Amino acid sequence: MKSEYDYLMKLLVVGPERSGKSSLMLRYADNSFHSEYLPTIGIDFKCRTLTIEGRQVKQSVWDTTGQERFRSITRSSYRGAHGTIVAFDLTSAESFGKAESFFDDLKQSGDSAIVLAGCKADLVAEREVKREDAEKMAESRGAMYLEASAKTGEGVEAVFLALARAIIQKRVPSTIPKQIPAPAPTARLSLDELKRQNKILANRLEAVQRLVTILGAEGSAMVDGIRKAIFAHPDQRVDVEPDGRVKLL
Repeated sequence: MKSEYDYLMKLLVVGPERSGKSSLMLRYADNSFHSEYLPTIGIDFKCRTLTIEGRQVKQSVWDTTGQERFRSITRSSYRGAHGTIVAFDLTSAESFGKAESFFDDLKQSGDSAIVLAGCKADLVAEREVKREDAEKMAESRGAMYLEASAKTGEGVEAVFLALARAIIQKRVPSTIPKQIPAPAPTARLSLDELKRQNKILANRLEAVQRLVTILGAEGSAMVDGIRKAIFAHPDQRVDVEPDGRVKLL
């Protein structure tokens, strides 16, 4: 049976909290924008299919939480990614400074195409990050640099299209080949399986939060041990008892 697409790409959108990465994904995947801030819990994802040079490309776009306390957990989603968008807020020098650390995470997780995306480009009067500084960071990390506004939609398509083209060129020299290489089995996850994995990860992130709350300051210092205990059973949901004990559901 012939596949409905020629390429299946796993794309990540990462970056500091409040960088605008979730809005970037929603504008691209659903053509929608929400002005209120809704932090990502765990991982959210959307799918979109587009045509590049006559070939059908299906993209699974993963939006990871930017909250620092979950950083060590969400790194696990980096595995198997073909490309990554590192997003930051153009109106925040602090956001730009924090964005660079995500390149270090990506370097450890494998070789993928990367776009550094300056978000909230419509807020010209509030801008704190110069284009030349962002371009310099991107060049030093072997990434492309583009700017976009999820609010107006300007530049959003260009960010994802540039990443898709870079992935194709990185995996296969020149243009899209006549012989399409079969995607790795791990990349061909069904939508139901992606949803299942996302629910499990969200459940465990919540469990980490509850356990740290129960244990207080001492729990915060033990977060790595907590994470290992909760993630010891990869295919089962977990819960945390009032006394801090972890149980399988």
